[in-house]
Amino acid sequence: MISTGRSPKSSAVSPCSEFSIYRNNAFFDPFPTNLTRCRALEYLDLNTDSLVGEVPDKLTPLSKLDTLYLFENNFTGPILPSIGNLSSLTVIGLGRNGFQGRIPEEIGRLKNLTFLQVGDTNLTGEILESIYNLSLLTFITFAGNQIHGTLLLQLGHLLSNLETLYLGGNLLTSPFPNSLINASALQNLDFAYNNFTRLVQSDLGRLGGLFWLNLNGSRLRTGHPDDLDFLPSLVNYMGLQTLGIDTNGFKGTLPDSVTNFSTQLSLFLMKTKSMGPSLLALEI
Repeated sequence: MISTGRSPKSSAVSPCSEFSIYRNNAFFDPFPTNLTRCRALEYLDLNTDSLVGEVPDKLTPLSKLDTLYLFENNFTGPILPSIGNLSSLTVIGLGRNGFQGRIPEEIGRLKNLTFLQVGDTNLTGEILESIYNLSLLTFITFAGNQIHGTLLLQLGHLLSNLETLYLGGNLLTSPFPNSLINASALQNLDFAYNNFTRLVQSDLGRLGGLFWLNLNGSRLRTGHPDDLDFLPSLVNYMGLQTLGIDTNGFKGTLPDSVTNFSTQLSLFLMKTKSMGPSLLALEI
């Protein structure tokens, strides 16, 4: 393993299976292209907050690369389609950069991928169907981008191993994918601040392992008195710690059963102007 505070400048890189550059805000370097000489590289972590420019289209020789972590830098330009040639990848972390353009369809070739983090960049376009074919994914975040379009309603069937799904802060206009109840390992779900068009189904409580559910500002209202019928199904979530349904414009009466929420619940966000007369005061 090589660990350093600067990008390597020499014409060769010592044989290694891991390479990390630790955080050092004093330098602003381009992507260390000489790393492509390290054909045995399996783990590449450049989480430095100091790398700039575009990621070069020269990573293909790294055929053994398992982890590509470029999180929290100042990279710009597109996410290159050639990333789909790194067939050994299981982890991609590209979030908090300045990438532009769309999610490349070629990522759908990475059948071993379990972790996909491309949140808080400047990505546009839609979530391509090829992403839904990555059945081993346990962690996905596209949060904080400008992704639009709809989600496949079969999402929960196709990505049934999901533990974390963060899609908040985008421009999605999809109906809420009720198939998510089939993703039985789901622990963290964030759909906040999108434009979803269908009420959450009442048996969401079948996701017994959920402890973070953020639906704030998702426009899930229907205007019918049964808008909040899904809440009782969450009461028996023993591990539920955060529940956000704020700024949805829900109409109806807050069910009496919400007083029975798990004692683990530490944050419950809800604000509406259309509640019925039996609104309960919660101290959570």
